[in-house]
Amino acid sequence: MTDPNALNALLASQVPDPEELYQTVEPLTIASASMKKLTTADAVRAAIGISESELPDSVLGQSFYARGVERALQKIDPTLVTRWPTLIDSTDPADLNLVGIVQDFAMYKVAVHACQSIELLAARTMTDSKATFQRFEVDLETLLSRLEGLLAQVEDELLEDLGLDGTTYTPLSIFVEAKPTFDPVTGEGG
Repeated sequence: MTDPNALNALLASQVPDPEELYQTVEPLTIASASMKKLTTADAVRAAIGISESELPDSVLGQSFYARGVERALQKIDPTLVTRWPTLIDSTDPADLNLVGIVQDFAMYKVAVHACQSIELLAARTMTDSKATFQRFEVDLETLLSRLEGLLAQVEDELLEDLGLDGTTYTPLSIFVEAKPTFDPVTGEGG
């Protein structure tokens, strides 16, 4: 027969401590190919106020979230995406401030996008045989409007930090007015 203390010691040495495992796992980083370290899945979930089981990394890890942030940032300042690798590694206080604002912008942008599908992902009512728990005391529409308001505040802060007033960059129009040199109905004048 084996000594139970020796067996327990052997098992304890081979089974990792869950707390140590959790501390060594890096949170999922939301990033695009050209913009690393935009935000984390944990930050997005915290902004919404839900857990990882309700909004898993497998959902937030989808590339369209990061692409949406990158497109929004390109509309604000087209040079920001190309400058990002330099900004993220900078030690200059002004650059660090800009990086923080961009990361907050990314967090709220992804949170707004993810919140639009929360109703499909997260259970509103959880029940077992004895009790029922109602989730989302705050209406999801109210939550979404709050997140959109916070996103707008951070976007204003970003525009201010970049020295833009929001009208500097306008989309390029590909449509122009042109008058034909002939009458298309009768064919005259051509």
